[in-house]
Amino acid sequence: MTYKVNTIDHIGLVVNDFDRVKKFFEDFGFVAENEQDIEGNLLDKVMGIENAKSHVAFMASPNEQIKIELTKFINPENKNPNEPAEINTLGIQHIAMVVNDLAKIVEDMKLKNYDFITNIETHADILKVCYFKGPEGIILELAEMLDANN
Repeated sequence: MTYKVNTIDHIGLVVNDFDRVKKFFEDFGFVAENEQDIEGNLLDKVMGIENAKSHVAFMASPNEQIKIELTKFINPENKNPNEPAEINTLGIQHIAMVVNDLAKIVEDMKLKNYDFITNIETHADILKVCYFKGPEGIILELAEMLDANN
């Protein structure tokens, strides 16, 4: 049997430094929606965690095509955060975004001391691309489409 997916609703990220990660995505034009603390019986059942409490915001992209759910668990607190993922780590490992003026963004992110995995590379005269780690080791792939008429 084949199942039909209508759309991807959102990508969920569990973070420790909620404000820093929120600001990071705001720098890319994402806007926080429905920021709130959540707790109660329904959350306990959905999460499978007794007495769960979290602080949540949905970050909507400028074109509202992407939503990222940021979650900071207040209870239970994440006492043993994982090491930041490497580019070849199994599982969901990066978020890819198409941007304008990639060189300027890279320059700005370097001034903010983010760790770049790659330099800007050109792929088949189609796009420029690079990878870097944002706060808490979140890996972003940034790509800028090249004008085919140049």
